[in-house]
Amino acid sequence: MAGDFDLEAKRAEQAAARTAAAGRVVDLDTTIEDPDTAHLDPAAIDACGLCDADGYNASLAVCHHVDHAAVAARHMPDIRAALEKGHQP
Repeated sequence: MAGDFDLEAKRAEQAAARTAAAGRVVDLDTTIEDPDTAHLDPAAIDACGLCDADGYNASLAVCHHVDHAAVAARHMPDIRAALEKGHQP
């Protein structure tokens, strides 16, 4: 079918974009004038190592150019403890 989406091609494109962006530094402390349209800013898309050239991240959702992995890793022990506490009789 002519309009089929090629997931492997998209993954390859995103991997290439991440590799190209690996050496760039993204200033995440910059004040965003309009947070509702910040994901559309070509400069932010170009500087972001998390999304492709169209502004979509690896899960094909709109990228907001913020890497939450460090925060998630830092708080994961607290999250797991809270979940365990909720399952105790």
